[in-house]
Amino acid sequence: MEVSFVTALLIMAIKVKIKGSLLCIETYASLGNGSNFPFRLASLMERLMVVGMKTRLKLTTVDSSNGVDSAVCNDLMVADLDENVAILLQKVLSRLATPVGRDEIPKQEDVER
Repeated sequence: MEVSFVTALLIMAIKVKIKGSLLCIETYASLGNGSNFPFRLASLMERLMVVGMKTRLKLTTVDSSNGVDSAVCNDLMVADLDENVAILLQKVLSRLATPVGRDEIPKQEDVER
């Protein structure tokens, strides 16, 4: 018998803004435990009209280590859609893109397994 496994991240709708700003954006976040620092897409930072301080990171995974360009954004507020619970992320790194392909988005049949 062949067994296959699918690892999926929880995706949830959130509201994001910079602390003290009135501009608030609804978007989606993936919740995973594979990172010890929060990342956001640079396009979201642009929508929030934030320019972060440029930096270069060394990202290390199980099989590789690479240098990537990033920017640090301070005081990002993340809340549920009803804004009942809000979390302040004091330092967030942004990237131009995340290395996730469309074929990695879970389908209903993956959930039913």
